Amino acid sequence: MKPNLYAALFILITGISLSAGAQTTYPITANVSTSSFGSGVICTNCNIVISPGVTVTINNTCSCDNCTFTGGTVAIVPGSNFTLTGVDSFKNQTVLISQSFNMNALTFYGDTVAFNATINLSGGRTDIDSSRVSVNAPLTLKSGTFYKDSLHLNKNLTFTFGVDSFAYSNISVASGAKITASQSNFINSTFNFAGSSSMSVANGMTSTGSNYYLGGTSTISSTNTTTLSGDKIVMSGTTNSFSTTFALATTNTDITLKSTGSSTLSAQSLTTSGGSITAATGSTISSTNAISLTNTNTTLKGTTFKGLSLTTSGGSFNATGGSVKSTFAVSLTNTTSAFNSSTLTGQSLTTSGGSLDLSSTSPTIQFADTFTGTDVTMSGNSVLSGGSGSLSSGGSLTMSGTASISVTNAFDISGSNAYLNGNNTISSGSMAVSGSSFLKIGDGSLANTAKVSVSGTFSVDNSSLLGIANNNNYLSTTNNTLKNNTISCGGGGTQHSCATGFVYGCGTIKNNVGSGCITLALANIDLSASVAGATRVAISWTDGAIPAADHYDVQRSTGNNWNTIATIAAGTYATGEYHFTDADAPSGTVQYRIIRVDENGTTTYSSISTVTLALTNAPVSIHPNPAIGGSFFITTSSTGETIVNVFTMTGQLLLRTVLKGSTQYPIHLPMQTQSLGSVVVQTIGQTGTWATTVLVR
Repeated sequence: MKPNLYAALFILITGISLSAGAQTTYPITANVSTSSFGSGVICTNCNIVISPGVTVTINNTCSCDNCTFTGGTVAIVPGSNFTLTGVDSFKNQTVLISQSFNMNALTFYGDTVAFNATINLSGGRTDIDSSRVSVNAPLTLKSGTFYKDSLHLNKNLTFTFGVDSFAYSNISVASGAKITASQSNFINSTFNFAGSSSMSVANGMTSTGSNYYLGGTSTISSTNTTTLSGDKIVMSGTTNSFSTTFALATTNTDITLKSTGSSTLSAQSLTTSGGSITAATGSTISSTNAISLTNTNTTLKGTTFKGLSLTTSGGSFNATGGSVKSTFAVSLTNTTSAFNSSTLTGQSLTTSGGSLDLSSTSPTIQFADTFTGTDVTMSGNSVLSGGSGSLSSGGSLTMSGTASISVTNAFDISGSNAYLNGNNTISSGSMAVSGSSFLKIGDGSLANTAKVSVSGTFSVDNSSLLGIANNNNYLSTTNNTLKNNTISCGGGGTQHSCATGFVYGCGTIKNNVGSGCITLALANIDLSASVAGATRVAISWTDGAIPAADHYDVQRSTGNNWNTIATIAAGTYATGEYHFTDADAPSGTVQYRIIRVDENGTTTYSSISTVTLALTNAPVSIHPNPAIGGSFFITTSSTGETIVNVFTMTGQLLLRTVLKGSTQYPIHLPMQTQSLGSVVVQTIGQTGTWATTVLVR
């Protein structure tokens, strides 16, 4: 033997005890087994340096106190009885453990460690740092830390005491293996669970910046409060679950349930801040108490989502299919929310700000539906029910398809706009439209039927307006001022005319007074139409909301039906003034209106402008109209005398002249008339008296 090996063997045999202080280094340069030298103390306060490729086999009863094993390989084999009595460590070596041993405090650093037999290291704390660890048989630790490790669990890992942590580590858990801990802290680590693997934390789980990937049927459970911050949970197996019997609180954490079967996220209460929740068909998210989501983007597809209450603030909440169930209130604040063909259940539904889109969804609400400053959209066959409802503070309600609202008591609209654009219905016990609100029943299409039915008190204050599009649309009311109305009499809707208790369109209600169709919207559009020839009508308008507009539809009516005769793109005229000439206008009384279609699809209507055209053989025509610079021509059918009077729109005479001897005459209006915008030109001749509104530009 080489001298240094003799020295090492001498140490092994005699168990030289060194005084406390710096460790004394002893090299091992050849394979050696401790059984060759009998039982006893290997060393005290020693750094045993093992050369590369050299193995020290511990195969008998022996011990070491405050020892460091560095380099090479240490093999603890079956039949040995090894004891580490102080603070001991293995560094930068391969450690093969096939027999449990006794320890007080132990550190693995930079090692490759294989636990190949059932091991119980319950004597003290075990810390594993920057190592590669393979657990091939059940491993029990009293407490410990994994730091910057690569850990492969093929069998169970159990912590019996204390706060246990995984930091900056990668942990893979094979099918059937389980991590069991008392109380754990996970930091910037990644866990991959396969097959039927699982992790169970008894007294609370805290995690920061960690990733949890659950495959197969793997599960994670905690029987106390669980706190996640900056984490990611992905369930992609057939059936996975993440559960806690106490509170689950997450911050900036992304949770995804995308398994091919059914996965669950469950807690006593669920509170999130930031991050996201994404769940696929068949998955379940449940809380026995409240669910509170703050600035969290939630996307549910075919998911069961349920809690004692649901509260959101900011972020988004989108459910397609599946069900969202709250035992008590559903409260959405400044949230972009959408429910598509899904079930929404709660005692009350309250929104503040944000938006709510109900598409083919029928919320079941026992008490109130309250929308404050919220843009609500209902489409498809959505049905919203409840004890009462309200739309207030700058909110909007846009209905299409066959969507309907039915409340037992009041449905009030205050400072908001509501549009029934399809075969829509609002029915309630009472209704008050107030605070500069607008309620539009019908979109003007004869293919659609919209109605509002109020069984009790109904009112529209002086600042608000209710417009009824045509005789397919109506208001059913017990309001004495309105129920015996004459709005619908005549006017083309003979099947509905003067029906008691019904107000059919085209009609307008303001300050509880019904009248003919004055306006169908509160769009800030200034419309003017005037005769420009025997069959020509000049139409012009300005729009105070140009930035929102996508295009304008020009509509014409000679009775109760509206037809679109032109579509003008927004921004066509740089000055903000729009012009169109109806070159084929019919004779008689003709009505015109403008529909503004905004970029978001919202439609609003201008006021109605009415003109009267004589028969196509009218003896007098005026052109151009508008009159540019206050000048225009009057064309007559004979050279006889024609008297021309020009009046203001209020009847003040501006100009009087007599024409004779020709069939076309130029007219020049005084300069001050050019600021009036419109004048009335009256012609008196042998064939009669005619009046035409002329725009002045």
